[in-house]
Amino acid sequence: MGTSNGKVSMKLTKKVQVAVEALAHVGLKQAASPVNLTVISRELNVSVSYLEGIFQSLRLAGWVSPVRGPGGGYRLAHMAQDISIATIAQTVEPARDNSAEAEPLAVEGSPVEDRTRALVLRAHETELAFLEQVSLQDLLVQASHREKRRHTARQTAVNYGDRLEEALTAT
Repeated sequence: MGTSNGKVSMKLTKKVQVAVEALAHVGLKQAASPVNLTVISRELNVSVSYLEGIFQSLRLAGWVSPVRGPGGGYRLAHMAQDISIATIAQTVEPARDNSAEAEPLAVEGSPVEDRTRALVLRAHETELAFLEQVSLQDLLVQASHREKRRHTARQTAVNYGDRLEEALTAT
């Protein structure tokens, strides 16, 4: 995340992507039991210590609740439809002003710089508005539909293989 002219802009870093995927895992699996970071670590192929840092931010912001003890892990602290992707991003990558870091694209104050800055700012605002409208629940529904399609495709392949085997043994 960064700022431009004092406005917040969204940056979808690897850390944000991992946070969203990790919360999706928690959302999908928490009904059975709290989700352990070791399990998420294996599934996402990231280190447990990296996830611990992400989940510390999410816990401090109140988006997840830790469950202690054997079989412990994390649960969502809010309904998935109440957690936007923008909120997750802002939690794990807090806004910071990196306008001083940016290299000028043109002479400061020139029409080209003003237009470029306005275009970039509008793109960031559009991205942020979109991500505020996408909830974790939206991603969970998409993942569920994808899994159902995969299951159907696997079942179709198994059924086709069974029929092929029957046809070959009948001849």
